[in-house]
Amino acid sequence: MLFLDSTFLIGLMIKSDPYYTKSHELSKVIKNEKILINNTVLTEVLNSLKSTKNIPNYEPKLDNIFKFLFDEVEIEYLTMQNYVSAREMFKNPLITVIVPF
Repeated sequence: MLFLDSTFLIGLMIKSDPYYTKSHELSKVIKNEKILINNTVLTEVLNSLKSTKNIPNYEPKLDNIFKFLFDEVEIEYLTMQNYVSAREMFKNPLITVIVPF
């Protein structure tokens, strides 16, 4: 099971995204993995799609994106305790933040 962040998912969906090529290369490597995201990632992805409305054939592409996100991805809904724990981890100087790609 892989947890994917919004950078990867947005890169898969928006051709003008700087991570488009890398995301597509990586998607071939992980194609048989079970995918997990959380509701925060889902929100980030959906908000980023607002900028795609000027893309030709926008609606069919959006339908495919929704089908992928809701049918093939497991969505974990975060609790307030999850956010509190994340905040505490972020404040800890011993934890390293990993930059995607």
